[in-house]
Amino acid sequence: MTEKLTVDEFERDLWVCAQCGYCKAVCEVAKEKRWESFAPRGRIYLLKAMRRGEIKLDAEQEKKFSDHVFKCTLCARCRTACPVGIDIRALQIELRESLVSAGQYPENLNLMADSMKQENNPLNYPNDERAAFVEYFDDPPDDLYQKETADVVYFVGCISSFSPAVQSVPEAFISVLEKAGVNFAIMGENEWCCGYPLIAAGMKDKAEALKAHNIERVKKLGARTVVTNCPSCYNTWAFEYDSDLEIVHSTQYIKRLIADKKIKLNPLTGSAAYHDPCDLGRNSNVYEEPREVIAATGLDLMEFPENREQGYCCGGGGDLEAIDADAAHQFSEVLAGIVQKAGVTEFITACQQCKRMMLSVFKEKEIKVPVRDIVELVRDAME
Repeated sequence: MTEKLTVDEFERDLWVCAQCGYCKAVCEVAKEKRWESFAPRGRIYLLKAMRRGEIKLDAEQEKKFSDHVFKCTLCARCRTACPVGIDIRALQIELRESLVSAGQYPENLNLMADSMKQENNPLNYPNDERAAFVEYFDDPPDDLYQKETADVVYFVGCISSFSPAVQSVPEAFISVLEKAGVNFAIMGENEWCCGYPLIAAGMKDKAEALKAHNIERVKKLGARTVVTNCPSCYNTWAFEYDSDLEIVHSTQYIKRLIADKKIKLNPLTGSAAYHDPCDLGRNSNVYEEPREVIAATGLDLMEFPENREQGYCCGGGGDLEAIDADAAHQFSEVLAGIVQKAGVTEFITACQQCKRMMLSVFKEKEIKVPVRDIVELVRDAME
């Protein structure tokens, strides 16, 4: 997990860095871009040199430095590699906040921020259509799961709500919740973005209204538990929100339903490889529950050579897709190459964004490997 650094912690981490290069060795951005200034240690070195007064950047150089800082998925592979435990991801977010304050940040982020202000989601879709995907279910209820009271709120998230490529994920999870007899509700247009895209952009102050609204709407329903498929939503609710609500990822909740015998799974046959989403694994320390749920379905679990703390990023995090879609796609291609080399027969993840990114690159490269979210796996095993 990543917590906001104090000024003293930021300065300590900045000056403790010895430019050893362990972070550069695992940084996907540095591997693709090759310039030292794209590597975590390169950015830290430049910042220290600026603090010492050894270099002074002109306007064009400041713009380039900012561009390099924002070319990052915030996957935190660098943090796990650091031998002295510097929280490079937190430092990176603090650096973005400083650059935003100085007016040096990618212009595309203004489009996202404006969309948040106008539509309460980063995709600039009318937020009153957030639950429209439910209308395409075979037999949707009249209330479209938007009840007046509920024990559990299913926080669907922006990508799952608006991207047709992954709307099968909330459809599957709703099916699981229904069959388990859970008293749940979704919030429809009253669900606003969790605020993660703004926090990742260095615009944390702009996320405060979103956070306060979501907490208020959940409590208005009388719910005490918030469940989400989205690892970024989970991480934001769990570590950025100030509430007394129980925050659970869908894989954790499904494990609970299995343990409580609320759902029964018929064994599936075959094998699948599980991909650890960055914001669920490295950034929230949730590794075992997804694997335990996959095991409960009867599938043989394959592991990628780099898994858990060492898992590769799909390219879809840290606002990179909004800033540089080509760079995000490059990282998807790297992961696709790993999938091909490993001889994976099915790609399983626990993140709708990872699924969306991999569906796109698999289609482009004609990789015939099915991609499913764990909740879809569970839904299929129940049926």
